[in-house]
Amino acid sequence: MRGYVEVYRDYGTPQQELIESSHNLIVDRGGEMICDLMTLPLQGSGISSASSIYDASNYTIQAVSFGKAASGYFYNAHGTDLIAASGLSNGKIHALALSSITVSSFTPALFLPDDPDPLDTKLAYIPSGALVGITGSGVSAISEYGQNVNLLQYGTLTFGGVLFRAYIRAGSWPRATGTDVRLSYLNSVNNEVLIASATANAGFNETSSMDWRGFVRTTSSTNSASGLVVSSTNSFSSTGEIIYQVKIASGDALVANHYGGITQMGLWGMDIKSMLAAGRTPPYNFHPYTNVLDYRLFSKKTFNKNIVAINDSGGAAGMLNYSDLTIIWRIFFL
Repeated sequence: MRGYVEVYRDYGTPQQELIESSHNLIVDRGGEMICDLMTLPLQGSGISSASSIYDASNYTIQAVSFGKAASGYFYNAHGTDLIAASGLSNGKIHALALSSITVSSFTPALFLPDDPDPLDTKLAYIPSGALVGITGSGVSAISEYGQNVNLLQYGTLTFGGVLFRAYIRAGSWPRATGTDVRLSYLNSVNNEVLIASATANAGFNETSSMDWRGFVRTTSSTNSASGLVVSSTNSFSSTGEIIYQVKIASGDALVANHYGGITQMGLWGMDIKSMLAAGRTPPYNFHPYTNVLDYRLFSKKTFNKNIVAINDSGGAAGMLNYSDLTIIWRIFFL
């Protein structure tokens, strides 16, 4: 097996721009998923109570997720230094510039991830204690899967309280109703002075395609704005090529950048063995808030840059000029 990833800005428009194209890594657990399907005992397929276990969808790629280097979860909007006190009561994401520059896109502190390894089981291995002081479900999700979680949308928020601050720090995607993002600097008396602001309109949460842990589900739709679209090509019989396509909306990219950017992605299948061992039997259904499906990493893509980085455009802050990004991830099974 092999895979190839392409990242486009403004895909399908006259302004279409290819910003990244490179190979990925199929990890060992991807092979395990295929082996599980190929080694199912045939005699069980005729037992009506067990027939759902033999559904091929249980052994296919079911989700995509996004993240960054482990060190990235210490800084940017994950860090207390980038959340102004006023943000605790009004739900705004606050980023601080270093000086009183008139216009500046937020450039996050960037940490390049480690080289991917066939033995990887998550996107990033976050050191124990990295998120000291943060409470809430998002912390365990980041630790378990090493990716950007979705607590702004799905967390139980207590406005003005510690719990709300925790979910702001865990992040990392805008709410369906939109999330306000501010770029400011601190003046000589330590007051916040606004440089630019924008409302980040959600893509994933608008379509309820991402759960609170940051997994974007596959969809039967052909619209990559509604989830991970799966398709095959006319050459499938000779190449085994399957195409996985998903869109990162402009507002999603804006907020992800304030949380340190995106330098890693993963394709995930379901860990049906662990769910069966826990007494959870198929059919398995995705729900954005209550999803408790166990996932295992199939393929991992590590970039040498932040794919949601933005530059200023003339006199306008880049944060006001984000475009949608489209990911086309090809896996060749033959």
